[in-house]
Amino acid sequence: MPKPNDIVTKVSEFIFELFQEHLPEHLVYHTYNHTESVAETARKIGKGMKLGEEGIEIVTLAAWFHDTGYTEIHRGHEEVSVRIATEYLEKEHYPEEKIELIAGCIRATKIPQKPKNLLEEIVADADLSGLGRKSFFEKSELLHSELENALEVTYTGKEWTQQNIELLTGHKYFTRYGQDAFGGGQAENIRSLHKKLRKLNSPKRDDAYAEIESQLLARAAEKDTSPDLGTDTMFRILSQNLSTSSSSADHQARTLILLNAVIIAGVVGFVFRSSGDLSLSVEIPMFMLLGVGTLTIFFSILAVRPKIFGGMTSLEQIEDRNSNLLFFGNFYNMSYDDFDWGIRKMMNDKEFLYSSILQDAYFRARSVVKKYRYLRLSYSIFMYGLCLSALAYFFFLISEAIR
Repeated sequence: MPKPNDIVTKVSEFIFELFQEHLPEHLVYHTYNHTESVAETARKIGKGMKLGEEGIEIVTLAAWFHDTGYTEIHRGHEEVSVRIATEYLEKEHYPEEKIELIAGCIRATKIPQKPKNLLEEIVADADLSGLGRKSFFEKSELLHSELENALEVTYTGKEWTQQNIELLTGHKYFTRYGQDAFGGGQAENIRSLHKKLRKLNSPKRDDAYAEIESQLLARAAEKDTSPDLGTDTMFRILSQNLSTSSSSADHQARTLILLNAVIIAGVVGFVFRSSGDLSLSVEIPMFMLLGVGTLTIFFSILAVRPKIFGGMTSLEQIEDRNSNLLFFGNFYNMSYDDFDWGIRKMMNDKEFLYSSILQDAYFRARSVVKKYRYLRLSYSIFMYGLCLSALAYFFFLISEAIR
């Protein structure tokens, strides 16, 4: 059996040749480019939904095969696509249980979509991801032309717009990734379709009413894509708590550094002024105190020492959500244009944004914990060292008195 990456490559090459040789010329929407786009989208959704490698492979293969039936028939092409996929994959000795899953995913693209599991939901969302893209109207015109040539039916501009409104308003993405990535664009396209229909029905319709309706639709879109108030509050409180804890640790560390610097300066000055006339009862506790102060300062500095996490970030990593731009260390070497593009992509992808915020909070919390560990060690050294220095002083003082 071919390796997972090999089978996807072989299938893509097979479908390219199949479309080149057998796809009717009047099919200007259901082309190889459309299939390639759906396959890539299915892979991204699968990755975003945390599928394993096998699951991503299945949805990607299903997406590649889902429109192959158009090479033979237009209506009912899904079953033909299933047959083509089954015959090809069986020749490649692909596992039978996986072929059945792929067949289910292909059938799930039939309108109206009725997926039965996550794999089918992913392929269904990928197939209709165009409903939430900015290129929707351009692709819609291609589909309009294709349907008129393939089915020999004619749609007026008003009829086609009305059909698109019914399709978009009646459709809902099944996966969380699909809703986050394409739901906002779908709402915006619905708003634009209603505006277009109003112009077709009555170009001189009252502008005030149109503006009110536009605002209502915009608010609905905003409601679909904006963060939940409770979630927003949670992130804000979490960030405030981490910032407060980190600032408190820094303040305490600086206090210890200053205090022990004063102690060390006092000890050193006292020793030099004594010019070697110190007795054993004073000399040993003084040097103990000097060592305690030095160690306390050392670990206090470790607690507040700045460190840059992360490294170079590429646009491909951002596209695949493998980098977190909230980490300073991940973007300080980037150009402004790349950083601006990455941040805007994060802002437009709610799941990516939330994931980045959670990662940032997690690693900031680990950094604060590390600070407090060093700080606790500094306090322990200072406290026990001070006590031992005092005990040593009294011990040697009593020893000399007994003599």
